[in-house]
Amino acid sequence: MEEQITNLLNIQPKDMTAHVHQVHSLINQYELQCYGSSTPDKDLIAGWLRMLRESIIASAQKEEPVINRRDDAEDKHLFDTLSLMVSQVDTADQNIMLLSESSVRLKSLCYNSKALEKELLSARDVIARSKVNEAKEIRRVWIGIVVYLCVSLYILMGRIGLFKLISYLVMKLVNFR
Repeated sequence: MEEQITNLLNIQPKDMTAHVHQVHSLINQYELQCYGSSTPDKDLIAGWLRMLRESIIASAQKEEPVINRRDDAEDKHLFDTLSLMVSQVDTADQNIMLLSESSVRLKSLCYNSKALEKELLSARDVIARSKVNEAKEIRRVWIGIVVYLCVSLYILMGRIGLFKLISYLVMKLVNFR
């Protein structure tokens, strides 16, 4: 598969859009195949994407008169497609760099955007539940501290004899009237 991708990158096609789609799908297949068995060679993939980007830029420079004449609707469509492909290749390069820098490695690439969104929502729910549980635990600790202080004060006042003093003073006030 590596030779097939390299051979496709070395030819100059007439239809650049189809060529880019074909090369990009082969690179994706190579990545999926490598993730299934081992880790792919990120430098090799980055080199392929760099070669693809350079061929896109080279073909865009050859077709410069077509790009400058954007009056025709078909030429505008070609220009937009080319711009989109260049941005997609740049995005793929950035994603490869992020994946290589990431401490988390994906075991498989079977996630789509809906599955990732579902996982993010479930993670957000878990975080919210954790915050609620944390608030409950903090409240329980404060209640425990207040109860402990009240019991300690009660015991301390009993040891000092403060209750006897208070009851003596109350009795004096009641008898005084």
